Amino acid sequence: SEMAAEKNIKLNVNVAEGIPAVMTDAGKVRQILYNLMSNAVKFTPQDGTVELAAFMHDEKTVRIAVSDNGCGIAETDREKIFDKFSQVDGSITRESSGTGLGLAISKELSNLISAVLDFESAVGKGTNFWLDIPLSIPEPKDEENK
Repeated sequence: SEMAAEKNIKLNVNVAEGIPAVMTDAGKVRQILYNLMSNAVKFTPQDGTVELAAFMHDEKTVRIAVSDNGCGIAETDREKIFDKFSQVDGSITRESSGTGLGLAISKELSNLISAVLDFESAVGKGTNFWLDIPLSIPEPKDEENK
């Protein structure tokens, strides 16, 4: 992206071999990844690194992870991060407004495709977001066959 080039951010992509085809809504996955990548670039300092990785998390789930070496997210902000209107306080966010909505939308999209969106973070070290996508979206349970 333009911003990545401007900040001289290195993008590493690591896709494991042998990931089977995933039956999911590609448009939603693309939107989630776009949001995660743009956030990662936004919060990564000059000359930083953003990594996109995809691998089998377990035999039924593909994990796509986006990690950065940016400012990180404090544990106290963990609960708020997917809220629609909250932003982590601090000057870094004020410079780069507009992260709030992307994550809230991403969370909603992930629920629609039975995927799990979560993250781990260390302040000052960076953040790793991941999307765990089932190889196929579970069929709605048929209540009549009990």
